[in-house]
Amino acid sequence: MRLPPLFLVLASVLASIGRAEDIQSDLSAEIKSTGSAGLAETYNRTIHLGESTSIKLAYPNSRFIYIRFSKLDLPPGDILTLSTNETTVVYKGHGRRRHRPMTTIHDDTSFYSDRLMGDAVEVTYTPDKANKDKKHQSSKNYRSFGISIGSYIRGVARVSSTDGTSLVNPACVSAAPAWRPASCFKESDPQVYKSSRSLARMVMLGSSSSVAQYATGFLVGCSGYFLTNEHNVRTQTQVDATDFGFLAASPTCDDVCNRRSLGCPPKLLLRGSATLVAVDTSLDYALLRFDSHARRQLKRLNVAYLPLRKDKANWTRLTGERIYVPQHPDGTAAKVAARLKSGHDAVIVDANVANKCGKRQLGYMADTIGGSSGSPVVASTDHTVLGLHHCGECNAGADGMALRTAICIHDILVDLKKKQVKLPSCFTGDIGQDD
Repeated sequence: MRLPPLFLVLASVLASIGRAEDIQSDLSAEIKSTGSAGLAETYNRTIHLGESTSIKLAYPNSRFIYIRFSKLDLPPGDILTLSTNETTVVYKGHGRRRHRPMTTIHDDTSFYSDRLMGDAVEVTYTPDKANKDKKHQSSKNYRSFGISIGSYIRGVARVSSTDGTSLVNPACVSAAPAWRPASCFKESDPQVYKSSRSLARMVMLGSSSSVAQYATGFLVGCSGYFLTNEHNVRTQTQVDATDFGFLAASPTCDDVCNRRSLGCPPKLLLRGSATLVAVDTSLDYALLRFDSHARRQLKRLNVAYLPLRKDKANWTRLTGERIYVPQHPDGTAAKVAARLKSGHDAVIVDANVANKCGKRQLGYMADTIGGSSGSPVVASTDHTVLGLHHCGECNAGADGMALRTAICIHDILVDLKKKQVKLPSCFTGDIGQDD
């Protein structure tokens, strides 16, 4: 949803009290808005080389932790381990620094760790036996190495309730949203289910290094092309600092993993493997393309690609057309909004909406919230993409009947042609997998 982002800076006093220290957070002021994934905490800690060290960061109810290294350059043989109850990552040498820096040229040694699922992470530095020797440490080459943590992003607690189910803001969507888990359509409407398999659940690490946000995007056409909103990612730096989780869906319709942000882990998690092809602010789109290695991974998993509706006819004639919106609302597992709370089919109610979000937009009332930005608006008849969801008016009453809008996909195709972006014919073909 294209809403002013909510930033909350939490003050923390971090005291060094020796090894295996516990740093607790103040949970009383957590963000409860949808779409906001995490907050940054400044840390500025340097780990001394040659000395075994363990630091424990604990935040109850946190969904994840990303550690931002301002420098990670380990001497040969040294190991840095990041571990939670759910995730373990081991770094050697330069770590897994991306082939394109995610920061400016003046700070190109910094990068975010892999996402660490859980509410506590233990950072353990284990030096090689030879590197513990003081004489060896005094050498010029050894002094060029280092480990410095500048900050970390922690997944915010979503709600104050203990059941973990109250994810939505009633001012934006009804308390019982009309969407359903994508897996519910596997038998009843397999084509809708197949469309949902094109989605990626995006976690964007803010360029200001202060927040993380949820969003949605989808594979389009073939050959690794991917479409989302410009207000999600607008630069290559932001693309490189985004996690793309494909096939993040529940195995069954009523699985409990549907209830939580980042529930139902993805089958494939990519970062640092996409290139920004084209971007436009007025049409709020960003077209990316994944590299050949990522494309092979997507193909092995039979991830779907969605075709776009290429229609030069008057787009106002779309009013009344039935639609559905596959999405990752608030970073949850894949959902599909095909009906309204009233039980009626979701339709295009106005094909020429002009508001603060843009002009010549498609308007509809299918449930969406923060994190749904970048979802495809798909025609129920031929399962082609009619629009790119980008805006929800968060001023509805308790019934959640607010007008959502999407950029007409035809306008995006026209703009790509103006930008001389050569698209393969698969962009307007049948739904399918990569060739």
